[in-house]
Amino acid sequence: MTESTIDEYFWAESNEEPDLSIHRAVRGLSDFIVGMTGINVSWDSGKLHPSEKQAALGWSVVSGYAVTPIIDENLTRHWPESRHGFDEWYFFRSLPSSNLEIEGFCNWMRVSLKEWEQVSFKWDLREQLRRYQPEIVLGEGYRIFVIQRSASRR
Repeated sequence: MTESTIDEYFWAESNEEPDLSIHRAVRGLSDFIVGMTGINVSWDSGKLHPSEKQAALGWSVVSGYAVTPIIDENLTRHWPESRHGFDEWYFFRSLPSSNLEIEGFCNWMRVSLKEWEQVSFKWDLREQLRRYQPEIVLGEGYRIFVIQRSASRR
């Protein structure tokens, strides 16, 4: 496990290809994300399009991103997962008011979060976190990672 910080955010990432899935990670973090709203920023490196069933359960699309209803225990137990990974979710207590233009870090192939500054020439993870201020980011690429706002800096 590798861990560090980006400003007020702590992050941790597995050092190997994940045997942990997004689905299992969401269930493990359910105490933290129940009551929040999730925005899917990467779905198998693309975009999640809510199904009719999901839409009937309160899922929506904002700025082209799938957005969950307020997350409850049932949703954490039945969290959607793409077939090939490269999924990423941003979790919020309230949705950002600005137009969303969020890039998924998980799509940077084999880049580790410890190298986040090296890809900022094209896209800046720090600026994205500052702009949208998610509580938690959860991603799965070749590694699984969690980025969480520090409770001590609120």
